[in-house]
Amino acid sequence: KGKDSVVIQIGDSSLNKKSVIAALNELKKTAQTEKRLQIVSSSNSVVLEREAAELINSSNVNTEISLNGGSLFINQDALSNIISSSQGDIDISLIRTETAEGRPVVDINITSDNEVITDFGGNEIIVAIPYILKPDENANAIVVYYVDSNGAYHMATGQYNNGMVTFKTNHLSKFEVGYNLVKFEDVTGWAEDYITYLAARKIINGAGNNKFLPQNNITRAEFVKMLAVLSSDRIPNELKSNYTDVYSDDWYAPYIAWAAKKGYILGMSETIFAPNENITREQMAVIINRFIADRNIKLYNSEAKLFDDASDISTYAKDAVNVLSRADIISGKGNNKFEPKQN
Repeated sequence: KGKDSVVIQIGDSSLNKKSVIAALNELKKTAQTEKRLQIVSSSNSVVLEREAAELINSSNVNTEISLNGGSLFINQDALSNIISSSQGDIDISLIRTETAEGRPVVDINITSDNEVITDFGGNEIIVAIPYILKPDENANAIVVYYVDSNGAYHMATGQYNNGMVTFKTNHLSKFEVGYNLVKFEDVTGWAEDYITYLAARKIINGAGNNKFLPQNNITRAEFVKMLAVLSSDRIPNELKSNYTDVYSDDWYAPYIAWAAKKGYILGMSETIFAPNENITREQMAVIINRFIADRNIKLYNSEAKLFDDASDISTYAKDAVNVLSRADIISGKGNNKFEPKQN
């Protein structure tokens, strides 16, 4: 099997068209699946000469830029938007410092002719930062914040794995690795790691008095909010939907409007969402599957699981349940039953 990426070592110089041509020719010989150029610089910044950037963009490859403080993974759509927003060569920098606790802070900037490029037309890039987990730290509680122009902190989706903190972003700013361990005294066993991960990112909250009440059901509105927070999308408070049972001053109104606009949810009818009804297992599967498809998230694909009560799964939910069960995202409730109408 050939290599799926080719490394271009540029030291502290700029990336020119000649280097890209040589790397692309190597990729044609060796790449088997997804093609990727890995541009490695010994400094904390790199300059993509415009001709080189345009050639990469027209060559159906993704780009990884490895700098002194971390790496940026830029897909074709994001790179295309960066190029269209620039006038000349493209300067990409990743400046790394540390907090008093020794956790990384990275300031990522993309400029062209002294003009700052802050977003990618709705596309996302992936950032990876080396980090050594401290002995007393729970990996599930490692989080990432982005710091806006006013100095306010906002949660971004990020995770720790094998010495790296990775996160996705559709805009550029300063990002800080943080630690937010939330413990509930009534959470143990198989669910503890999952709940710790979600609580650290404020995707779920406790029920008060240091309790989570893991056996409680989740409403349709609560589940949509979890997905919205997980997405890290910036959701305006004034966003509104067409559902007559979702009022503008309801806490969940902007989240439901966001999910409806994205096409993740369908109401009980064209005008009724039923936000306070408990979400069913098959409804949840459909929403998650649409979210995954929209975000182009690649799933592990195992053998199909045949539930004994498959005939009870609504027609609209069958494909979603199949996809998610094959990816081991969902499972049955025992006795090889999915129980699609249960909560």
